Amino acid sequence: MTMLKRHCTLSPTITAIFSFLLFAEVANSAKTIDVSFPSFDDFVLEGTFYLPLDSSGADSPPAKNPGVVLIHGSGPQSRDANLNSQVGITFPFIIPAFVEIATELQQLGIAVLTYDKRSCGTFNNCHNNSYPIPMPEDFDSIDVFLSDAQAALEYLQSREEVDSSRIVPIGHSQAGSYVPILLRDGPDGVVGGVVLEGPFHPVDQLIAYQLNYTLELVEDLYGMNATEAMQVPQVAGLVEFAEGVAAIRDGTSDEAVGGASSSFWRSWFQLSDEAQSAAAVVEQPLFVLNGELDTNVPVKEAYAWEEHLDKSGKAEYQVKILECVTHSLNCLAESDMTMLDPATDIGTEVDTKVHDALASFVLSVTSVGEDEDGGDDGGSGDQEGSETTSSAWLLQTLHVRSHVCIFLLIVLIMR
Repeated sequence: MTMLKRHCTLSPTITAIFSFLLFAEVANSAKTIDVSFPSFDDFVLEGTFYLPLDSSGADSPPAKNPGVVLIHGSGPQSRDANLNSQVGITFPFIIPAFVEIATELQQLGIAVLTYDKRSCGTFNNCHNNSYPIPMPEDFDSIDVFLSDAQAALEYLQSREEVDSSRIVPIGHSQAGSYVPILLRDGPDGVVGGVVLEGPFHPVDQLIAYQLNYTLELVEDLYGMNATEAMQVPQVAGLVEFAEGVAAIRDGTSDEAVGGASSSFWRSWFQLSDEAQSAAAVVEQPLFVLNGELDTNVPVKEAYAWEEHLDKSGKAEYQVKILECVTHSLNCLAESDMTMLDPATDIGTEVDTKVHDALASFVLSVTSVGEDEDGGDDGGSGDQEGSETTSSAWLLQTLHVRSHVCIFLLIVLIMR
């Protein structure tokens, strides 16, 4: 009940009682449903639909909720988005990031769809679904995953519990590049999108950065020079990987790298150009959210997005940097990786700042609550620390949470 403690002035005892009562109500009314839906090539995707509290009566039609699709990053990823690492560190636990985000949004009256990537199944112990074993030719282009994301948006819109005119895609990591394209080319009713830890520059440049970061980290940890660091097996593997991707980029190789074909890598190179072009012309609000301690997609990527959007004259966008947050969306108490205490310095769940930022944006662009004006009407707006933000987002979140507090008081009195 962190949310309740922050926004209602209540004693610990009363807060505990309210927490029990609230989640008893949620358990009775909110639910998750296993779903499946076809993509562009009739491949059947499987996922989970998070249905919020039902505000309609027993004899009334289902409430029409705003909807969010959570879209995963690179590699085999399940509907839960189980994250446990970033460049330079592996955590001793798994964070089911999409489960946590979906549950938070669900409690605010937002329907959420998550799904397994078609590269994730029982065949690689990624998730227990009925996906067939993929063939190499199934992934000749990243467009396959982009099209799957669009199919997810369309399926969410088709559900009777969802308001098809209030849909928001949230793309994490690689899928952050999908979001501007989905805003431009996706179905009507997509009212805004979130680039969550998503890169601005092409993937080969990002891999080069990750290699340099790893070399510097190994040098600092073990007192090695660059030549010695590159002899470390894990680092040597990353060097080979980066060189292979670079060779595809400059046209000197057609060899597969990291299990992906050269055609797939070329389509991934093009994705960043397409995302930048789309972001410059879409009318819907765009929210770029990045963790301060993300070593996969560093904060300079978010600032590059901000510069690009500002130069393009885009009217509605927001860029926000979250203190202490990593690519896995948890928080590190120590920014110096060489000083990190795994027992005390690593957050074990999606940080509350991530939940608050996502909720504020989604509530704003879908006009949940009494305020129908949405987010701010300017470009970058006022600078406040490391954030370019709209006060309307915060006000809407506080507005909804104040109603949660009032609801709890009523429940307590009635019981």
